[in-house]
Amino acid sequence: MNEIKSLADELRESMRGNGKGKKKTTAGLNPDLERLLGQIQEHPLEGNEKVLVRLNDKSLFMMRQLKTLRGIDLNRFISFCLDRYFSDNPELGTYIKESLNKKL
Repeated sequence: MNEIKSLADELRESMRGNGKGKKKTTAGLNPDLERLLGQIQEHPLEGNEKVLVRLNDKSLFMMRQLKTLRGIDLNRFISFCLDRYFSDNPELGTYIKESLNKKL
């Protein structure tokens, strides 16, 4: 299965590279956005558990475009967002831990 995924990724990369004169341009891109996209691309995917996620059509469309444009897949994007959300809102983790301790 991994060979199929890597072959598909290889094919996508070769298609992006053969844009017949089209160059990947970031000249007009906001530097903050460019930095954010770079952080998402470098985010490590850890863990083996799979989770079913439901997305609305608009979000799924945007994620497919992001995959095509930057090679950022849905799993990496969601993992990055959740890590960032939990680190920006530590009170949520505290609330969860305290609530579990009260129930036990």
